[in-house]
Amino acid sequence: MDNSRATDWERPLYVSIYPLLAAGNNNAGSLRFVQQLKPRTFKPVEQYFVRELKRYGKNLEQPVVITLHSVVQSQPPVLENAAGRLAVGIWSLKMRYWAWRAAGSVEGVAGDVRIFVSYHPAGGQDLLERSTALRKGYIGLVNARASRSSNAKNNIIIVHELLHTLGASDKYNLSSGQPLVPQGLADPQRKPLYPQKVAEIMAAQIPLSSSRWRSPANIGQTMVGSETAAEVGFLYD
Repeated sequence: MDNSRATDWERPLYVSIYPLLAAGNNNAGSLRFVQQLKPRTFKPVEQYFVRELKRYGKNLEQPVVITLHSVVQSQPPVLENAAGRLAVGIWSLKMRYWAWRAAGSVEGVAGDVRIFVSYHPAGGQDLLERSTALRKGYIGLVNARASRSSNAKNNIIIVHELLHTLGASDKYNLSSGQPLVPQGLADPQRKPLYPQKVAEIMAAQIPLSSSRWRSPANIGQTMVGSETAAEVGFLYD
C-alpha cells in the first residue's frame, strides 16, 4: 500500500488492533483486562477521524474501520533509548518481521495499518514517549495501561501513533514534552495565545502558558492541526 492511497481518504482505512501484555507484565488483572477487550473500546478512534476529516471538508461516513484481533503472545524487538542510526535501521527490519509473524499468529486478515497495543499494569504515567510507529510497513506500537479508566488516554496514543504511520510528525520537544510553537498549538491564531483549549494531537498536550501544559483527558480534547492535516492528506483535494 503506497502512502498516496493510504491518505487519499476516498475509501476506508482498515486498522487492525493487536493487544498484548508488555514484557514482564505478569499481573492477573492485566491479563483479564486484555482478554476482555471489546471493539467498542476503540470506537472513539473511529469517531475521531469522522469528526476531524469533516472539519477539513471531507464528509466520510467511516474513514477508519478498526478490527480488534485476539491477544498476541510474542514480544516485539526492543529499541534501546541511545540507539544510533544503524541500530534503528536494524530494529526497524526486525520490527517489520515481528509484526508480520505476530499478525499471522492470530485469526483474521491484517488491515492496512497494524497497531500493536502493549498493555502495562494499571497506574503510573502516560506512555506516549515509549510508543513508536513505522511509516514503512504501517506499523504502530502503543504502550498503554491495562485499566478501563485508562482507555480514554490509551486512545489518544493510538490516534497519535496511527497518524505517525500515515506521515504525521511529532509537534512537541522530544526532550521536554513541550508543544512546539506554532505547529504544536491547536489554535495558533488564538488571542490571547494562552491558555489553549485543546491539544494538537501530535503535540498531545494542552498548552496553558509558554512554559506550562497538561495532558488531555481524552481525544475529544485534541484536534488535528493544519500542519498535521497536510501531512496526512486531510487538506488534499
